[in-house]
Amino acid sequence: MRSGYSWRFSPYAQRSMICLLALEHAVDYTSAQGGDDARRLQQPESVMSQREPDSETTRVARAYVHSLEKWFSAEAPTQRPVARPSPPSARLVPATVPDLAGCRLMSSLYTDVYLADSDGYLRHIADQETYNRLFRDWSNIIETNVDHIALAQPIGPGTVLVRGFESDNVYIIDQGLRRLIRGPAVMDKYWFNWDRISLMNQTDLECIALGGDWE
Repeated sequence: MRSGYSWRFSPYAQRSMICLLALEHAVDYTSAQGGDDARRLQQPESVMSQREPDSETTRVARAYVHSLEKWFSAEAPTQRPVARPSPPSARLVPATVPDLAGCRLMSSLYTDVYLADSDGYLRHIADQETYNRLFRDWSNIIETNVDHIALAQPIGPGTVLVRGFESDNVYIIDQGLRRLIRGPAVMDKYWFNWDRISLMNQTDLECIALGGDWE
């Protein structure tokens, strides 16, 4: 090959090219007519290397090497990146907050008001009329992010404070159930309004299904 010429093929393909070029030299040597074999063998390597590299045999050899390169490229395994698993979501799961029982809360983004019950669930107060029927005023409402607190059934429009004519027990009608408010301390804890307690016939009141105490 010409001095300084560099083949840009894989080592295996280069070896194949060299073998084919060597075969070309051998064929050209044995097919030469009228030459002196002894003189040809005595020619220096520099003279032999001046042969035209683009002979028919060289072109065939180059095409063959290119086909080898394509074959090796197709056979070589492709290194594919390994997909990394996505990290688990950092979204908070709503939880109960019993320490907030009795507190009224409002989201910093919305005007909705919630009441935290004895189990730490937030109960959405249906509307302003329902709020005014239960609570003393709009003071001391905690403004905070309520998204991380679990929700329970809302305090619907039919929720009222009631007492029978023949008893001092105060009940809250909640979700169709009559729930006993256990004393003045609980009334104060939830900021329930004493002046908004409705009086009912004792018999009618006792016809309402009894639910768990409101604590």
